Amino acid sequence: MNKAILPAGSGALKLVSAALLLLAVLIFAAGCADPADNGPARATPRAGDLAPDFELLSVDGETVRLSQFRGESYVLLRFTATWCPPCRAQTPRLKELHEKYGERGLTIVSVNTGEPLETVRAYVEEEDTRYITLVDADNVIAPLYGVRFIPLNMIIEKSGHLHSEPSSALPEEAIAELLEQ
Repeated sequence: MNKAILPAGSGALKLVSAALLLLAVLIFAAGCADPADNGPARATPRAGDLAPDFELLSVDGETVRLSQFRGESYVLLRFTATWCPPCRAQTPRLKELHEKYGERGLTIVSVNTGEPLETVRAYVEEEDTRYITLVDADNVIAPLYGVRFIPLNMIIEKSGHLHSEPSSALPEEAIAELLEQ
């Protein structure tokens, strides 16, 4: 029989345990895995780039095209999934942002990736979200944006160009700066 490489109570065992815990925290903090497992993702659009246009159905059954908001409002575009803990954790704050800035020129468009309409609709009803939630069950849109992890959030200016680099964090300060001028 082989003996344990790191005896219980040793400093080395504590160090390995701490390193594994840190790794788990970093993975969770970075977001959930790539939702676009249906092929290679394109390069993520950068600040100043024109946001790739797309059309999807909302949970309400309406066809929504990203370009329909050009010239009318800023868009907080996010990629998410109901099974993703960091995504779910952002929902209460998104609802607050929608309430605070929805009438002041912000449209929140949440693109749910890789799940059927029924699953997404149930989540929207459970959380009572009022912002636009689209369903990309086949992960067609996520690769257009180079999505490799979720949540992924980005602000799109009224011109249709990305305001800043996409991020897993909600860009609350940037939204406030744009809409409270």
